[in-house]
Amino acid sequence: MTSIDEFNRRIARVQSTMAFHGVDALLLNKANSIAYLTGASSHCSWLLLTHDGRQIALVLEPDYLEYRRGSILSDIRTHRSYYPEALLQRLRDELGLRAGSLALEMEHLRANQYEMIAKTFGEALHHRVSADTVVEEARMVKTQEEVDRIRKASDLAKLGMRVARESAAEGLTERQLAHRVWSSLLEEGAEEASFLYVASDGRSSLVHYPPTDNTLRNGPVVVDLHVRCEGYFADMARTVFLQGSSPESRRAYAYYRNLISETIDAVTAGMTLAEVRRFFHQRLKAEEDWIPLAGPLIHGVGFNRPEEPRFHFPGGQGYAGKLEANMTLASSNVGLYSRKGWGVQYEDTFVVTDGKPLILTLEDR
Repeated sequence: MTSIDEFNRRIARVQSTMAFHGVDALLLNKANSIAYLTGASSHCSWLLLTHDGRQIALVLEPDYLEYRRGSILSDIRTHRSYYPEALLQRLRDELGLRAGSLALEMEHLRANQYEMIAKTFGEALHHRVSADTVVEEARMVKTQEEVDRIRKASDLAKLGMRVARESAAEGLTERQLAHRVWSSLLEEGAEEASFLYVASDGRSSLVHYPPTDNTLRNGPVVVDLHVRCEGYFADMARTVFLQGSSPESRRAYAYYRNLISETIDAVTAGMTLAEVRRFFHQRLKAEEDWIPLAGPLIHGVGFNRPEEPRFHFPGGQGYAGKLEANMTLASSNVGLYSRKGWGVQYEDTFVVTDGKPLILTLEDR
């Protein structure tokens, strides 16, 4: 259970990051951001966090008792509409925010939510950085407790991958294989918020597609696990081969697995994401028929998946600072694909150190 001191430490780090970006206040609506900072569990609340320590929650009236029970907050204001326009207007007048000082979580706001907020706060909105970025940057460096939780999620991911290898057989459907993996994960403590992707044969060239009723034939079979345990994620992807899989696809996977492993091994505190990407692409020598997917090579993983430090996709720009010890990352979020229809993927979760990284999803070989 997270202590009050830990929640206060998290809020203090967010306030420090706000100051770095020149932001006076954050308006948060994403459930896991609010849970991370307050302990509250609600999908219909708002949290206003200011640089001088004010923490004000706006909560649907029926959720008040449960919200207060799980949250460290004392200033909790209730509303009956899903869009608390009147409460937000009162906050605007109460706080007197200066121009360009309020950052919003932009990655998930609906258009009508943004319009309501923009109408209410007008010139006070900050347009150069999002609240998503501020909160994620504040939690990039993990505590040992957080690393331990990610390690538990990684151990579950390895268990799920072992079940996938042992269960994959010609004639089984992707959905049946996923069910066996999912059942094993839940039984051992994975949370319902986990994600599981399975794609076989011609679908193995797809990324983050849910399993279907397609029948496994020759393979390859891509299994991508985003396992959540005790509130933290680990990412792991492997390619499983059936008896009839082509030698070419096996060769592509061996090549790609080694390339990703070499890239991860090169990551150390003091590097930038751009340097990691450059290391990867300088060694990427795919054959004419092997096509690398253009996407974000590496990203932070922890309370979210993905989270900072990461590349912002599309566009390729992202966190520009240097990596630090105890940042937890996942690589790769891309793969190799063939014009013949198959694809291969490989991904590990690891902890940045001052030397060689600690790979949490590395399996015994």
